[in-house]
Amino acid sequence: MQDTSPQPNAPSPTAHTGRHGVHMGQALVLAAPSLGLAAVGLPLAVQLPDFYANSMQMSVGIVGIVFMLVRLFDIVLDPFIGRAMDLTSTGIGRFRPWLLFSMLPLLAGIGLVFFNIPGPMALPRLVIGLILIYFGFSAGVIAQTGWMATLPRTARPHLYGLWQAGNILGILLILAVPAVVQLMGLGREGAVWYMGMGLALIIPLSSLPAVFLLRDGTEGKRPPAGRHKGSYKLLLKRWDVLRLMGIDLATGFAAGCLGALFQIQFGDRLGFEKLAGAMLLFYFLCGMIGLPAWSFIARRWGEYRSLFAALTLSLVGLMLVPLIAPNAVVMAFVILGVSGLAYAAPAFLIRSEAARIAQDLHDQQKIDCEASMLALATMTAKLGYALAVGVAYLALQAINYRPETWFRSHRPETLEAVGILFVVLPTIGYVLAVICLLSQRKARHAA
Repeated sequence: MQDTSPQPNAPSPTAHTGRHGVHMGQALVLAAPSLGLAAVGLPLAVQLPDFYANSMQMSVGIVGIVFMLVRLFDIVLDPFIGRAMDLTSTGIGRFRPWLLFSMLPLLAGIGLVFFNIPGPMALPRLVIGLILIYFGFSAGVIAQTGWMATLPRTARPHLYGLWQAGNILGILLILAVPAVVQLMGLGREGAVWYMGMGLALIIPLSSLPAVFLLRDGTEGKRPPAGRHKGSYKLLLKRWDVLRLMGIDLATGFAAGCLGALFQIQFGDRLGFEKLAGAMLLFYFLCGMIGLPAWSFIARRWGEYRSLFAALTLSLVGLMLVPLIAPNAVVMAFVILGVSGLAYAAPAFLIRSEAARIAQDLHDQQKIDCEASMLALATMTAKLGYALAVGVAYLALQAINYRPETWFRSHRPETLEAVGILFVVLPTIGYVLAVICLLSQRKARHAA
């Protein structure tokens, strides 16, 4: 897929061959796995903990500990998956085997977690299923984004933009399932069951075309022995890698805080109980609408300046949030639209820059570290989200917010504090990201 000539296992060139060195048809096929992979993540954070605490009648504390510990295990696992992927050398390349293999633990885990039944084995099935899902998810994401990192420099903003579009579309698709099931009157059990069925269909349908229709350009290649010795040591010695990890961690923290507090801020505090879900969908849709523009800007300005612009727009959107009055629907949608336009930009711009760093190491020292570099990016983003949930809920506890209490019965200072948290916590993340970004740019210019 690294050239534009037809390949035996690649799709034929389409009329739109691509200003970016990759055929549009190939780019869409390569971006498609993100649909299923992104769709897996949302239920794990939103619907499943509630399902196991209520419908499966497990202790809330046990459910929280299980989901947290498995998530931490998943975060630690990412660098090992990346290294194993860079060491892979097969007749069908480095990345295609892993993308194919990732579906097996994903589908097995979905069967255990989404179709679990009450009983003494329910908890062991949950633990084993979550481990399988998270392992398959990490392998699939690193394989897809690492594969993209091997493609031409000019193609990467376009490809990672399509990857992020697939992420958003996958989230939107899985968000629609509970809404439809609710209209059918099937409750949370029906929602989890139908989400499991949907995931079991969308994961292979979105990933198999990339495995069987494309070539990743590394088929049968066996670079000299020792090519990976100290690859992480080399990566972590680079100032630009450390700063990029800092940016990823900070933006993940900011996005995680927004997600953790969104329902409380808009659904409860501002009185949009019935519209909060639609507002969140609108926010994601604006992120998808803004992606082509950010991809275009990145090709003209480069990843760093584009990322600075996106972070600035995110901060502007946050500064406008206090202007939203309770029940001011139009104002809320306008401000969410402004913020949403920048939502999708940091993730794909960071990965595009990570791919550039990996290519630099390959060109300078003949080290294949695309998967390792993208694994670091995946790990720091996950860590940022995990920290955000912990910090946000500790902050809510500190201001004496109790979710089981009807919101209007909270004291006025508690209501005010919730609004402050919604602005301040993400702002801290975005400001730290800007500081890291400016430090990285300074380092690059000094080099």
